[in-house]
Amino acid sequence: CERRNYPRFDYSMPVFLTPLDEAGEPQLDETIGVIGRQISEKGFDFYNKDPIAAKFVIASFEFSPNRWLSLKMNLKWCRFGRHGYFENGGEFLEVVDSFLGVGLID
Repeated sequence: CERRNYPRFDYSMPVFLTPLDEAGEPQLDETIGVIGRQISEKGFDFYNKDPIAAKFVIASFEFSPNRWLSLKMNLKWCRFGRHGYFENGGEFLEVVDSFLGVGLID
């Protein structure tokens, strides 16, 4: 039985994750790259070699050269996968300004 309410699509592209501190400020020096797994209208899940300690992150998706879409995410789950990587995922909360490229999409 499928429990998801939104269709998911394969998304095996690199994505940058920037953890947020308790005050909601991005910790730019702690940005890491992860490999996407699936994406939906509501959220995103991905692979990483280590578990992600932060509960809130900014996920930055490059949609054309030097143009980024950044979304604040609430990471909801993490599990160790059978291929030696951690699988993580969560839900999108809001679109935010990107510090990697041009910024918000017009």
